[in-house]
Amino acid sequence: MISLDIKKFPGWTPKQIVLYFFAITTMGLACHHINKPNRDFSYLEKIVISQHKYEEARYDKKIAVMITGMEEERHVKNFILAYETLKKLKFDYIYIFGDEKVTKTEISYSRDIPVRKEVEIHRNYPIYAISEKKNIKNFFLNKLRKETSISENDLLFIYTSGHGGVTYKHYGGRKYKVWTTSIAGNFDLLFDKDIIDYTKDIPAKDKVIFSDVCRSGSFVERMVNAGFLAISAGKGEEPTIESSFPQKFFTSLEKNIFGYYKGDWNNDGRMSLEEIFGYAVTNDFNSNYAYFGIGPKQNPQLRYKERDPRYVFLN
Repeated sequence: MISLDIKKFPGWTPKQIVLYFFAITTMGLACHHINKPNRDFSYLEKIVISQHKYEEARYDKKIAVMITGMEEERHVKNFILAYETLKKLKFDYIYIFGDEKVTKTEISYSRDIPVRKEVEIHRNYPIYAISEKKNIKNFFLNKLRKETSISENDLLFIYTSGHGGVTYKHYGGRKYKVWTTSIAGNFDLLFDKDIIDYTKDIPAKDKVIFSDVCRSGSFVERMVNAGFLAISAGKGEEPTIESSFPQKFFTSLEKNIFGYYKGDWNNDGRMSLEEIFGYAVTNDFNSNYAYFGIGPKQNPQLRYKERDPRYVFLN
């Protein structure tokens, strides 16, 4: 039974006190709903993860491939954060495909006349090759094996950013709706089937692909059927132009002042894909619009088939 000391609320009527506690309780439940992970970890699950699943989640090498094109300043910011995060996680290889240079338009005024000037945006990450389809194809089919000796004990993590869309293409006499992302400044297109074809013979314990481009949710099913754990910033053909999901995805892997990863729900020191995804969803403001039924809704997706994301770790 809960007892309440009225003397602690001088000058308050019983009705005011009841309304006060009702408001506090309602706010607490709302915050719990917004910040609650998609899946709670019971004590038993913690034991299973810590004692039985870590060994199979260890990798000999961790290899990251980052692909973007037709970049804007926001894409550069995403890539800077991703690159710095993957370095801290001690990925053995990080390959980046991007534009030769990225610019933004700055406007100044001379005698009240606007003057436009293209200014190059600084990127603190190295470009492995220009983001053209021929370069990406040659890398996955030839150079990746030669340069990394990728094996069945390794992790392959692919991150695509930039612009994306949905189009139709014919395969084997049938018309399919496929996801695509624009690469480089010549509107070269990289289709989901291209990525599948380029990576299908690559040996890796786990293959993870994360895309934050618009309409990226339409590609997750196809990638999952190809053996990937697939993450998208939206569902189906949702636009993701205003999404902060990619920033939250990578900041989940930053450590707080106490030395714990921000997204480490069970404080075991390991960051599973489920934890990373859960942190990003619950901290992305646009995704949380869905809780209130207002504004543009974005529904990030995490899909998998053979490998459980609770046991696939990036750190």
